[in-house]
Amino acid sequence: MPFFPRYPNEGEEEKNRIFLYRVVGDVIVSEFFRDESRSVVIKTKIELLFVCSQILSDIMKLLLALFPLVSVASVAANYCHPADLLIGGSSDEQPLVKKWIDGYKTECPETNLILEEVPCSSSCGARRVCSEGQTYEGETPLDVGTLSRPWREMEAVSNNGFLYQCVDSQRQLVSIDAALYALSFVVGTGGAAHECIIITGGLTLDQLRWIYSNLSRAELIENGWDPDSLENDDMNDNTHLWSELDARCANEEILISGGPYMSADHQFVAVELFGDLFDSSVEDIPIDVPRNTGPDTFLEYYTSRPSSLEASASTTSSWNDSHDLLHHVKNNGAAITFVKYQLAAEYDNTISLVPIENNYGNMVYPSYSSILSQDYFPFARKMHINMVKNENTLRAMKGFFEFAYSARGSEMVEEVGYFPLAAWEQKVMLAVLDDDAETWGDITCSDGPSVMEIDGSLTAFPVAKVWSDVFRAKCNVDIKVRGGSSRRGAERVCGTSAQNKVDIGMMSRDFTSSEAVSRNGYEYECVGSSNKVVQIEAAVEAVVVVTKVGGVAEKCIGRLGGLTIPQLRWIYSSFTENQLRYEDWSFESTPNSDGDQSTHLWSELLDHPDCPATEIKISGPADDTTFIDLFADEVLPSYEDGEDYASNRPDGFFQSESEPELVQYLVENEDAISFFSYSLYARNDDKVSAAKILNDNDEYIEPLQTSIQDGSYAPLSWRIYMNVRKDPGSLAMAVPYLEMGLSDMGTELMQFSGHLPIPESERMVMKARIRAATGVEKEHLECGPAGEIVSMAGSTTLYNLVRLLGGMYEIGCGVKVQVEGGGSRFGADRVCGGAGPPVDIGLMSREWYDDEGVQNGINVQCNDWDTDRNLLQIPVASTGIVLVTASGGDAKKCVDILGGLTKDQLRWIYSSYNEKELEETGWDPSSLPNPDFDPQTHLWSELHSDCASTEILLTGPSDLTEDVYYDFMEEVFDDYDNGEEIATDRPNQYVSGESNSIAVSFLLENGAALGFFGTGFYKRNADALSPVPIQNSAGSFVLPHDSTIQTGSYDLLAKSLYMNVNNDVETLPSTIPLIRYALSDSGTKLVEAAGYVAIVQEKRDQFLASLCQIEGAPPSATFCGAPKQRSSNASNGAIVGVVTLLVAVVAVVSVYVVRKVRYGKEADSNDDANLSPYARSRTNWAEQEATVEEPVKDFKPKQNLHQDGNADDEGKVKESDTSEATPVWV
Repeated sequence: MPFFPRYPNEGEEEKNRIFLYRVVGDVIVSEFFRDESRSVVIKTKIELLFVCSQILSDIMKLLLALFPLVSVASVAANYCHPADLLIGGSSDEQPLVKKWIDGYKTECPETNLILEEVPCSSSCGARRVCSEGQTYEGETPLDVGTLSRPWREMEAVSNNGFLYQCVDSQRQLVSIDAALYALSFVVGTGGAAHECIIITGGLTLDQLRWIYSNLSRAELIENGWDPDSLENDDMNDNTHLWSELDARCANEEILISGGPYMSADHQFVAVELFGDLFDSSVEDIPIDVPRNTGPDTFLEYYTSRPSSLEASASTTSSWNDSHDLLHHVKNNGAAITFVKYQLAAEYDNTISLVPIENNYGNMVYPSYSSILSQDYFPFARKMHINMVKNENTLRAMKGFFEFAYSARGSEMVEEVGYFPLAAWEQKVMLAVLDDDAETWGDITCSDGPSVMEIDGSLTAFPVAKVWSDVFRAKCNVDIKVRGGSSRRGAERVCGTSAQNKVDIGMMSRDFTSSEAVSRNGYEYECVGSSNKVVQIEAAVEAVVVVTKVGGVAEKCIGRLGGLTIPQLRWIYSSFTENQLRYEDWSFESTPNSDGDQSTHLWSELLDHPDCPATEIKISGPADDTTFIDLFADEVLPSYEDGEDYASNRPDGFFQSESEPELVQYLVENEDAISFFSYSLYARNDDKVSAAKILNDNDEYIEPLQTSIQDGSYAPLSWRIYMNVRKDPGSLAMAVPYLEMGLSDMGTELMQFSGHLPIPESERMVMKARIRAATGVEKEHLECGPAGEIVSMAGSTTLYNLVRLLGGMYEIGCGVKVQVEGGGSRFGADRVCGGAGPPVDIGLMSREWYDDEGVQNGINVQCNDWDTDRNLLQIPVASTGIVLVTASGGDAKKCVDILGGLTKDQLRWIYSSYNEKELEETGWDPSSLPNPDFDPQTHLWSELHSDCASTEILLTGPSDLTEDVYYDFMEEVFDDYDNGEEIATDRPNQYVSGESNSIAVSFLLENGAALGFFGTGFYKRNADALSPVPIQNSAGSFVLPHDSTIQTGSYDLLAKSLYMNVNNDVETLPSTIPLIRYALSDSGTKLVEAAGYVAIVQEKRDQFLASLCQIEGAPPSATFCGAPKQRSSNASNGAIVGVVTLLVAVVAVVSVYVVRKVRYGKEADSNDDANLSPYARSRTNWAEQEATVEEPVKDFKPKQNLHQDGNADDEGKVKESDTSEATPVWV
């Protein structure tokens, strides 16, 4: 019963509140003045706390009422730095800067930012912010100067685009990108101008210059203009006809129009078209100086031609003025104008955007992606805010930009018609302002060249752009990144292009045989030049086919089991069914075809009620996006020969470059289908459903992070490559740049580029590749035949480790190691020759099933396939799942009381089943000694009455990212095969730790949380998290550690990982050296670095010695004690040696090693005061190793809850453990 009763009406409640205040007053007086005669006494501290909490709540409400502008989302007080700063410059930036200043003043009124009322220009802003005194024109120096164009060399110079040195003064400036600004040239749809643009494919800069210049033909030629840009020149300076561009165009005068005279739009166009001639007032857009007096002389707008340059009358550009210009071209078919891109893009289809030729000769439409990638050049650029480099100014402007980059600040950017910066760019800009070490991380800068060029695939561009922005800001270097195509990336890095060579060529595919050739799969020799290239895998990209969740399309695809590439082609192709059949398209794709080639119905794919006779609505990204071409390359094989996306369907082909629009189209049309990036799908998986796609191995694969990374989601996934030119100049900067990109920081930045990172083990291999290219120290390695291919497939649990081992072996031995995922069943099938092309090694994270093979020690005889293959099963590592809590929280305290958790307790905590369903499927209710009989709650106190009565919060890996998620369910949920899964209907949802930082932060912020992760995750975060002892099959609670996993005492959530090698004398010379490397000391280091548990030395020695007895195995001086003569089939190789190996593993193991040294010494000294809070509250990893066989508490459960923890990928439990059996050799 509460100390103060609750009254049912407001009046009584107010009386009660007043009474509370009186009571507190009495308590305070009694406490401080020791007046025991007071009539009101509060009997307990709890009652006093209750009273105080009520009053504090009212005080907070009062403060919020008095100061409504106070916001929890306001700028951090640390950044509200007192300052008086004068800002001026570009007229184009003034509206945006004014909005930002007005908004910022409400947050930090002590920062006095003064924006000059009358703007000058970018040149004026540059001149005045570089001035240390009054300029020659008597202008006042600025603290902050705004520019809507890049700096010119005569004004200031910079290496990295952020730190500038003024040319005419000693001032140093910090330049911060504010927003993106782009102009579009526009014509009326269907008019003479539009028809001509269709004929020419767009306009070149020379054609635009001729259209808009006030110079005569002769003057233009004298100043560098190319007369060949006019195919049908009438040689008459008094006319500018569309037909002069091409004889097929209309013989009509070009009506020119544009933004106000000397506005930012006008200057932008004039500077890009006329250059220095505009600055020197020689060349300009013709304004109010008619060459003749014709009937089309324009009223209040710019005039000079018979059809005049039309412009808005105001002195500054505005949206209303720009609308006038768009109305003008809409109503005048021969007119052309230029306006801000955003306005043109949002206008109706009565106007059309004009493609402009960029520096690479490509006609490019303006779009958000082409503007961000700088492919739409030169009419897209950033606006800059430049401040004097001194502590006071930078501190004040840091707070200003905190506001400018906030959600409200970004809205303001859009309100004035610009693009806000991408999130990663904003982060970089803020770091530039104060050289934030935490943001930079451990970036090593190059001592070599200060300029690097990167060019190639537009798909890869966002990755390179994100990495480059961070690297150049930290290292004060200039990195030029351009987006185009994979072909251009190959040509420019190989030096076979007419353009100069680049240091890195970006590609979203491998080299073709006509571009470059390789023996080991990563070092290439260019065809057509003597250049050599090292290929580095940087990221993974995928296209996902999507439909509305719960819609007609999703149900039909689900009934089909997924979609095939031929079905997708039929759905999207502009070809008729007859044309498709002519091209060897599989007519079996539409088994229920209606014979009507004008329809594409869901029912044609399958005769079933789930596939109704409704038209399939098709949609996808806009034409100028990378995904439209990537999808077509795989789905529409004749895309280059006339096949296209079908636009003549009843509902057309809905396209948009707006991600929300694509998602919304599906939400509103349940019979529609679309495709877009995996990252967009993952952000909207509550609204859209991803279709499984049939891969080359005849498996329907769901697009998950693991299936995309391991390549099984094919052919709609791609690797992104950075191909580095192998010469000292390029490597000097490329190596530290790529090492940063392959670091944890680079991986985190992937979230901004929209790509998936390659697995951590592969990142280590890539680092070793680039280090090997620099010629670091090498050591001897016993290799198989050079140039051979070793193929592997199977368990995704093993995939990362094998990619690491195989990658390092490739570097040293000049062989190609091919690795596929797919699961243990797939690995057994492939190595036995039962599914797809046979492989040399099958990867498995379990023992063999009887229907797969007969196992006798390490020997396995394949079953049920037309093969006599026998195999050698070699364990190469172990792995486990670790349950973790935060130190000191309710979860940790309860686990300490219990001594650990049992399998039944874990099942109750995580299961989607209620207690009744659990008990019906074998769960022991005695594992819950204090139940509250409420299936909606899962409290720690239900496990023990001394535990806190708080809800157990759940976290763990993402179901889209890690096998650990599924392994956990297979091991813990007895009814997993029938739909038991991790609960999603709790009061607090399961938190998916898609990255280490998310999971660790959630656990540390929530003391009642419990998480599960792989051993690698725990090792990397052992200083912050506490492991949970788990009851083993012998009834003891055991902490997870290398030794408990190796010895089998931690048996519920641990398992061995195997390579099953084809025992064939033809392939053993290639495979046995790789197995020996995996079991060697060097391989063991990689096993541990990748987060797995190594096989104990004694067992590794046994297996290595036994391999020497295998017929056909190559001799080995190292492992077999044989003479040093090598087999004629074997070749000497070199692998990255001690230096490279340390570089490869240091990112993963250094923290672990340092932690062991530091905490081990502290534990030895028994000085708990010196331990960190995390170390003091947990059992040391090294200390656990010494006591692993002992129960943590003297607590025995009533029964043995888990007899055997050896389960496989498919969730089946093997009948017996043969891992300790005596080897039987053949």
